[in-house]
Amino acid sequence: MNRQYFENPRFQAYVLPVGLLLLNIILKSIFLGSQSIANDEPFTIYHAQLRLPFLISELSRYNNPPGFEILLHYWIKVFGISPASVRFLPMVISALSAVMLYFLGRKFFSLRIGLFAALLFTFSDFQIYFAHEARVYSLFTLLTLISMYSFLNLVSEKGTIRMKAVYVIANALLLYAHFFGFWIILVQLICTLFINNLRNRFWKEYLVLFGIPLILFLPYLRIFLARFVQSAGDGTWVRPPKGLTAILDLLRTFMNEAYGETLLGKPILSGITLAIMAFALFNLIRSKQLYAASKQGIIITTWFCAPLILVYSFSYVVPMLIDRYMVFITPAFFLLIALSVENLHKNAGIRQITVFGLLFLMLLTCKFDPENHRDVKGVVQKIKALKSKPNTLVYLCPEWFDLNFVYYYEPAWFKEVDNTVTKGLLRERLRGDGINPIYAMGEIDSTAIANADRIVFLDAGADFAIPGNGIKAYLQAHFKLTKMSEYPEIFKIYEFEKP
Repeated sequence: MNRQYFENPRFQAYVLPVGLLLLNIILKSIFLGSQSIANDEPFTIYHAQLRLPFLISELSRYNNPPGFEILLHYWIKVFGISPASVRFLPMVISALSAVMLYFLGRKFFSLRIGLFAALLFTFSDFQIYFAHEARVYSLFTLLTLISMYSFLNLVSEKGTIRMKAVYVIANALLLYAHFFGFWIILVQLICTLFINNLRNRFWKEYLVLFGIPLILFLPYLRIFLARFVQSAGDGTWVRPPKGLTAILDLLRTFMNEAYGETLLGKPILSGITLAIMAFALFNLIRSKQLYAASKQGIIITTWFCAPLILVYSFSYVVPMLIDRYMVFITPAFFLLIALSVENLHKNAGIRQITVFGLLFLMLLTCKFDPENHRDVKGVVQKIKALKSKPNTLVYLCPEWFDLNFVYYYEPAWFKEVDNTVTKGLLRERLRGDGINPIYAMGEIDSTAIANADRIVFLDAGADFAIPGNGIKAYLQAHFKLTKMSEYPEIFKIYEFEKP
């Protein structure tokens, strides 16, 4: 392609971002419905069907604010709840995030940095996973990018009224999308207070812009504080980090090397990336250019480092360091990789080889159909087949797996939401059909199992979720275990018959 054409402002402003958008949509839509609706997706989809007052009221009892569910509520009204439909929304949001990252990098650094970072984002199977999940995380990423883009605009030039409005709205939406949105506001506050020319010029104006989203969040602030206090007091299901390995595992996840799925069996790609970043930092220190780093570079570094260090540290008290919660720092990580390559060597050829080499490795290791390791559809089909035998009773644990189960067992029931007693109608239908979501063995009806010829027990990670539930042992004491089937990663189906 002609270099002059590539440097044409219209090409950069329209052709490249449209190309990025289409590339992301194509790559992220190919396998959109191949994995079962699973994990927390049914919870999100089910509650998004509720009327808004009940939706907001019900989600106030859980760990996420209702922003994404409200958006999905209106999406479902038009497009329904099929896997492809509910996942199309986060897929498009993720595609827009790649474009937003391109614009951020291009405006505040260079075209090369913006395009390189956006392509790293595009070929990240970590991001593709969330593009394929009907959950908040793709929206969380996009709102973070919009917030940081508008913040960089405000600190780099005299902010327009429009840009200030974008900043305030983006941050308010961030807080209503995910409670970790507070980390982004904290990053911006840290930058404003500790970067000299920002502290002297911008802090008064920023305090106003900082305060408005907090005021808009006041209706939900009490719920946020209550959830935080409860998590701090009762603990969470997340485990504390085990040394710096937790951070290295997170970075490997960002670079397509999650769960040991590495290039040639070794973490080659993340190792190369970290070596490039370390060498670029060494070059900056050696050339005494580190202290002359732009405030934009300092802000991007703070965006990545501050939440990572703080969340890691706090996780020893209140564990919260899991990869999905840190999705909002991945754009900063890709920008830092691009900035590191720019400072790697004076020779442009070496820099270009490095860029193409990293992109090739990302493309080579990218899984365009990342597995969620939850074959819910297959499990439900198996249960249906077993239940077709007469006088068969089904138990499933943990009880909150009922939404996952019903989504494939009887979609019509899933869509008949009860706006007064959440899931009441659904569980009534299940029990009427001989399927019993239970918490522990104390909920097993001894009379019912005495009259049954066969029992099927679906263990959906019961021992992890509810240690000591005793269900399997109780059933083995009364029935003969004839067969056990396993479905990766947590499902076990036990078949019992009368001795």
